[in-house]
Amino acid sequence: MRNLKRRVQRIEGLVNEEEGLTVDDAELVLSVLPKEYADAVLRRILEIGDENRAAGKYDHVMQRSGKTKERSGLHGKTLELILNDLPPECAAALSAKVGI
Repeated sequence: MRNLKRRVQRIEGLVNEEEGLTVDDAELVLSVLPKEYADAVLRRILEIGDENRAAGKYDHVMQRSGKTKERSGLHGKTLELILNDLPPECAAALSAKVGI
C-alpha cells in the first residue's frame, strides 16, 4: 500500500501547474492503470476534495459557462513526465489512446 501511495504522490508532483489536467485527462490516465492502483488514486482524489471542502476551499469541477472548453493538459511536458513514470505496459496503452 505504501508503494501505491508513493506512486500517487509522484504523479501529483508530475502534473505541470500551468498545464493541469482535465477530468477527461485524469479518466484517460486512470483507464490504463491496474484496477487497485486506479482505485487508490480515486480514493486520494476524493480525500483531497473532502479536505478542501472542510477547509472552506471549493474546487469548481463543473464549467461555469457552457461556451468555454477546458484545455487538456495531457500533452507536452506533463504527458512526457506521466509516461516516464508509468509502468511500460501502461505507458504504451496511454500513448495509443492519446494517439502518439
